[in-house]
Amino acid sequence: MVDGAVGRDPPGVQIIVQLDAALAQAARGGRPEARALLEVAAAHRCALRPVHPTVDAPPLSTYFTARVSAAELEGALAALRDVAGVRAAYAKPEDSPA
Repeated sequence: MVDGAVGRDPPGVQIIVQLDAALAQAARGGRPEARALLEVAAAHRCALRPVHPTVDAPPLSTYFTARVSAAELEGALAALRDVAGVRAAYAKPEDSPA
């Protein structure tokens, strides 16, 4: 599912997913072309959210984020990478202390 809600992040590991422009547009609009992506996200209990929800133009509109449990991380990333139109899926590195 694509979640447009802004607020507190749930627990887990943050992942970043970059989509091609067509899939990103479909995911943002909840269109059928994004079904495989949304099914993979649901299977791994994560909700994809646009990193830049107010930007409609690539490249910024193609980045999504989600949180997954540490136990689901590797499986979720591998499954996302297998979806046609996914350019990248990776765990966001931890922020370093200032």
